[in-house]
Amino acid sequence: MRNSVCCLSLILFSSLLLLCGSLSAGDTIKIGIVDTYTGPARELTLEVLNGFKAAVEKINAKGGVLGKKIEFITRNDQFKAHVGLVLVKALVFKGKVDVLMGALNSEISLAVSDLAKTEKIPFFVTFGKSSEIVGEKGG
Repeated sequence: MRNSVCCLSLILFSSLLLLCGSLSAGDTIKIGIVDTYTGPARELTLEVLNGFKAAVEKINAKGGVLGKKIEFITRNDQFKAHVGLVLVKALVFKGKVDVLMGALNSEISLAVSDLAKTEKIPFFVTFGKSSEIVGEKGG
């Protein structure tokens, strides 16, 4: 169930990005994922990551999204906002990712959201629970 939801979400947001012209002209869609992969929170984040990996494999096996293969890079924010923001900046400015996703930690989600808006990079929060993320600052 979770894999099919993840697959559908991936197809929808990739298609939306292509329609909006937000992706680079290369042969791939580069997605940077910053989330917590250590400690107790990893049980939640690894489940999402595994579903995402399965969805990417299925989509890439069928030719990708409009001919573009999806590749992704993961980084462990250690549930620390300052670490997460440094990692996201590296993915955006050095890794040249087209899309950002992740951030179980609400403080990290808010910081990444601000950066993503400034840099005009789509950011998909996988565990948005704070009212600031899903409400007033989520636009």
